[in-house]
Amino acid sequence: MADIDVALAGRSYRVKVGAGLLDRVHAEAHAFLDPYGKRAVPVVADENARRLLGERLQASLR
Repeated sequence: MADIDVALAGRSYRVKVGAGLLDRVHAEAHAFLDPYGKRAVPVVADENARRLLGERLQASLR
């Protein structure tokens, strides 16, 4: 897996890329959110990604 840091003026974020990551979304989200006491994260995708991967992503988040 690779982490790509995106630095923009006034904000930055990390993008994770790797094989099998979609099936580990639940664990990855918890690892990121738990230190902040958060339980939700937005998912942004276009219609094609939702159609192709939406059900698998939802299953992984349960």
